[in-house]
Amino acid sequence: MSEGGSGLSTVGSETSEGRPPPPADGDATRELPPLHVPEWVRYLDFAALALALPVFILADFPLGGYLVGGGAWIVQRAVQIWVQRKATASRDPRTVVGLLAGSMIARGWFCAGAIFLAGIIGDNDTGLAAAVLIVMLFTVYFGLGMVLRPFDSPLKGMPGAVR
Repeated sequence: MSEGGSGLSTVGSETSEGRPPPPADGDATRELPPLHVPEWVRYLDFAALALALPVFILADFPLGGYLVGGGAWIVQRAVQIWVQRKATASRDPRTVVGLLAGSMIARGWFCAGAIFLAGIIGDNDTGLAAAVLIVMLFTVYFGLGMVLRPFDSPLKGMPGAVR
């Protein structure tokens, strides 16, 4: 029977109380260095944009849709990169949240407006082509963001833990 009288065995535990010993520095976790992801990986949505051009040409999709959708995507990504740099430079959390949230909303509306104008100024097929291109580019961008996000900050781990 264990010291506390619970009847549970503490065999195989780190201490007689069944808890791992605290780290020597008093912190429950330590930060592991972030994994290095090459910077160019974060811009693979632009490679997808370049690869979409031959598809548009071979499938005889309206090139106006490619130009509007691709142009809107490039502009909104440039704005996103600029706002991200401004937010990173700020020390005020309200400013960071305001910049990032406002940017997300404005960039979404910008792309929606570009799609709408492509359909009004061109024709329905041009607007549809721009919409499909932007959705495809967003899917690539969002998927990459989900995969790469854990690598942006140091990993938290238990002392001696290997990740």
